[in-house]
Amino acid sequence: MREGCLNILTWHVHGSYLNNLVQVPHNWYLPTKPGRPPGYGGKGATFQWPDWVHEIPAEEVRHLKLDVVLYQSLPNYAEDQFQILTPEQRVKIKALHEQDRKQNRRR
Repeated sequence: MREGCLNILTWHVHGSYLNNLVQVPHNWYLPTKPGRPPGYGGKGATFQWPDWVHEIPAEEVRHLKLDVVLYQSLPNYAEDQFQILTPEQRVKIKALHEQDRKQNRRR
């Protein structure tokens, strides 16, 4: 973790968008789950990610000191936050920015 930077949690929804977003030099955390289901794919292999982008197992997210939570899909906001974030983390600065409403729906 780099000092003097924000600690930001977000889910991997669209690689190109995420790649551009994480060029902002803060501490970025991407939750992962076994089998890498939608939103939990971590960095992926398509891009060269900056050193300040970190994968973290979803069950360890509750131990992070977060400043911002960026939700990129409605399922991240409506479901995932309650599964991986503590109540304290859920009251931090948060934003919902849906990339593709049709694609971001879970089946």
